[in-house]
Amino acid sequence: MALIGLAALGLWRVTSGSQNLPFDDGAVPPSSVQVTKNVTYSLAVPGGVQAMMAHGVPARSTAGQQVLALQCTWSSTDANGTSGLTLDVTAESTSTKAENTVGHFVAPITGRIHVDCAGWGAVFVPDSDDRPYDWSGLALLVAVVALTVGAALGLSELRLAMGQVRHRRGEDYDYDATNEPIDQL
Repeated sequence: MALIGLAALGLWRVTSGSQNLPFDDGAVPPSSVQVTKNVTYSLAVPGGVQAMMAHGVPARSTAGQQVLALQCTWSSTDANGTSGLTLDVTAESTSTKAENTVGHFVAPITGRIHVDCAGWGAVFVPDSDDRPYDWSGLALLVAVVALTVGAALGLSELRLAMGQVRHRRGEDYDYDATNEPIDQL
């Protein structure tokens, strides 16, 4: 089990930097993503809200909380492409716990689109219809489960082996709080 865990940990390490997802180092947003009309999608950038604010994207007050003042546009990359149309975005709060998500939008069409936001440029749509699968996340999950189970099995085998050594030495008794011997066979 531990070998499976170590192999999965190695796979996670190899794949973690090679995927094109907003939380991967060096990832670049795809040129277009597939969306379905009237379905809500997320917008994301590496570093999320804090990174956008550091790039000069301003915040504004809405309903008593500070949110990004996102100004995003979308372009259709289909044959009859449109470009530079305003995208109605619900921005994340500046105090959000989301690591990469900066806002949400309802898809204006069914098809392939490209999304740009002022002050940043192209952004990720991490839950698009054609998003890549997160293989590194799966490898990390398998590694954690396998290493946890492997450690538990290893410790139980160690305990069993130590008990057998004590048994061969004639140390078959343990004592309870009353100092009375307890048979552990």
